[in-house]
Amino acid sequence: MTRLALWIFGCGVLGLAGCSGQYVLTAPDQIAPVGDEAAVVLRVQRQEVAFWYRPANEALVRMQMAPVPETAEQAALGPGPLRAAFADKNGYAGAAVPVGDVTGIFYLHLAHTNLRGNEYESYIPTYVWDPRARVTAVDIKALPRRHNDVQRAQMAHLAAGSYIVYFTTESIGDHAGLHEKLERAGYPQGPIVQRQAGVLELLRARFPRLEVGVASSGRIKRYFDAAGLERLTLEQAAERNGGAAPPDPAPAPPAADVAAAPAP
Repeated sequence: MTRLALWIFGCGVLGLAGCSGQYVLTAPDQIAPVGDEAAVVLRVQRQEVAFWYRPANEALVRMQMAPVPETAEQAALGPGPLRAAFADKNGYAGAAVPVGDVTGIFYLHLAHTNLRGNEYESYIPTYVWDPRARVTAVDIKALPRRHNDVQRAQMAHLAAGSYIVYFTTESIGDHAGLHEKLERAGYPQGPIVQRQAGVLELLRARFPRLEVGVASSGRIKRYFDAAGLERLTLEQAAERNGGAAPPDPAPAPPAADVAAAPAP
């Protein structure tokens, strides 16, 4: 059996251009309360010619939570229970996938095997959170894409006391690039969610302490307002939901430039 695998951070999109028969598995970042299930909805498409894809009707997709072996605790967990679903005529499939009893960042493993025995895999970032903790919604456009020491310190302070979920109007296929931009700018990790009707309300039902939103773009502002979030500036949100004191954005002076204290 031929296995074709690709690790994607932010969005699971697998496909090879130029020849037909390849499959694309697309799913957004997953967020779930610890000890609960991730409500997975994905799309399966088959490449016909070049960059033209059509829904893969009746394609069977296997779904399973996989730990990121960054800690001994995660490495000991092993994969979670296996779930599977067939895609409908539009290529959509869904299932409730158990996430386990440990908080942290995991990966949702998606896999499809075609009739020739070729297997296509994708890994979707999955954030398993304590439902009792604070969660803050942040519009990605409210953050500079380049280094900004003040806002980077405010985001670090916010992340020390709250989970962060990023919202965007960009499509799921662009979320991997957004994750990279956030990382390069020095902002904390967090799931990226596309602005869609009902998604924020569902998150608030699962995480009751999702009460504050930071937004700059008009559509995201209206989206947060409609869901009943209290809209604050980043500075206000960091002060309200932040944890440890933010780091000093100013670099320390070189040792040679620091005057020696007088002897007693």
